Amino acid sequence: VRAFGLYRLADRWPRLFFDFYLHKQPLPARPIKVEAISGACMLVKREVMEEVGLLDEGYFLHCENLDWCMRFRQKNRRVMFVPGTRMIHYLGTCSKSCFTFAEWHKHKGMIRFYRKFFRRQYPGCFMGLITIGVWLHFGLVAGRGVLSWMKAKVVRRKLKLGTKKQSIALLGGSGPTGECLLPLLTQAGWRVVAFSRQTRKNVDSGVGWQVLSTSQPEPLPHRQTEVKYWICAAPVWVLPDYFRLIEEYGAQRVVALSSTSRFTKCDSSDSAERIIAQRLIAGETQLQEWAEKNGVEWVILRPTLIYGRGRDKNIAEITRFVHRFGFFPLLGKAEGLRQPIHVEDVAAACLAALKSPKAANRAYNISGGATLPYREMVRRIFTALHQQPRMVPIPLTVFKSAVACLRLFPGYRSWSVGMAVRMNHDMVFDHSDAACDFGFSPRPFRLTPEDVPYRKKC
Repeated sequence: VRAFGLYRLADRWPRLFFDFYLHKQPLPARPIKVEAISGACMLVKREVMEEVGLLDEGYFLHCENLDWCMRFRQKNRRVMFVPGTRMIHYLGTCSKSCFTFAEWHKHKGMIRFYRKFFRRQYPGCFMGLITIGVWLHFGLVAGRGVLSWMKAKVVRRKLKLGTKKQSIALLGGSGPTGECLLPLLTQAGWRVVAFSRQTRKNVDSGVGWQVLSTSQPEPLPHRQTEVKYWICAAPVWVLPDYFRLIEEYGAQRVVALSSTSRFTKCDSSDSAERIIAQRLIAGETQLQEWAEKNGVEWVILRPTLIYGRGRDKNIAEITRFVHRFGFFPLLGKAEGLRQPIHVEDVAAACLAALKSPKAANRAYNISGGATLPYREMVRRIFTALHQQPRMVPIPLTVFKSAVACLRLFPGYRSWSVGMAVRMNHDMVFDHSDAACDFGFSPRPFRLTPEDVPYRKKC
């Protein structure tokens, strides 16, 4: 049924052409018995595994989970699907990087599976037809892969700018990331249409500014030309306000900035931080749904702790505190790991993801080039300021009182008790997918005079 694609007839004749792939069916209300489960997440008792044996290493890639589940059933063991369990699996990472190679071994594995378990149940001529059907299916899948590759090559060629400049729109052009993106885009030969809530003069060659209003996003700015490519350097949650604007310009790909805070702040003790995480998640979801509905490619980048140019809300705020008070408070040992990422690396990642065909319809965590404890990060700020490190450990109760007082001042309203608690939590994210798909290569954590505006002169 699976080899010849007859599972497509399951809607009309479910008993004859039942498909063991159940991922498109509604989740059951309780755990159910199934023929097989995905190898992405399995829990097996040790004694059962010793009885059945380990995974068959004869499969190079794929199908070993089907083989294992079949052997469990042959030993009269149940294979159960538990719908209430939640986990994160990055689907198709290997297939996207080497599609034909993965498909070859997937189909080769299916033939091994059929011969291993059904060779004695069916005549040789029927198994021969099965083998032919599997390889025919591989030919069709590989053919589609080649066509997709050729289409991506055409897109890549279009993105390589020739004598005629292409237009790109930038939302949040006056923010820190937007300001870093503008010179990168103009140097790469793009004609930039930059949108901002602030009035800006068209002083930069190759950049045209337009003012946006969130309260009254209509009427739309006059469309002078089609703009297929968009980068949102503002938080992803503002993007839904301008979906109609983006549609009006005929967008084909949108790169948006979210944050790893969607993971680290979702269970924060501070309600304001939980709201931020919820807004990030909602913004990402709305972008994906809108893009799929309108046939627009989307890319979401989730930076870790952004710093640089003295305008961020992370390193710059610690720098301001140290400059004003001469010390910095720490909760406990403050050894939670951090990966600060420079705002210029975030901007470069936006441009690289825009150009990469592999990045289409994917979300990436992008982290800095160094992983260091929170305490060490603060120590380096003192060093960059040419000050003797003075880090004072204080109890949580005192920290709560101090934060409550600090939030009365404009420069510290983003501070929270959750910040203190997270000083001892690791917040580390892998950016290997971004490195593979669009060459992301961040710098190590080194503070320059531009990054610490209160630096003393030697």
